[in-house]
Amino acid sequence: MMVVKWLEGAYIVPWDLEHEVEHMKRIIEKRHIKVQHCFREANTVDDALAKFGNKSPDNLIANMFVSLQELPHEARGPIRMDKAQLANFRIKHK
Repeated sequence: MMVVKWLEGAYIVPWDLEHEVEHMKRIIEKRHIKVQHCFREANTVDDALAKFGNKSPDNLIANMFVSLQELPHEARGPIRMDKAQLANFRIKHK
């Protein structure tokens, strides 16, 4: 949600990310892209890949996945659910 707010101009962008955010804004404007927040429950594939990337060394992140079988195990289930258009619920354990 923070990136969406940066792109909307609602939040102040950290100085070290200003160049990248401005670049994204130019692309969004040029291609008439609509950017909106997506709740984690509806974004499980991205969430799983982000968690995987966060645990991976920097040199393994780019250009890694070519097929479904190459995806990390945590992302395969959610992507199959997305393709089947099944609902996803996140349950908090106390």
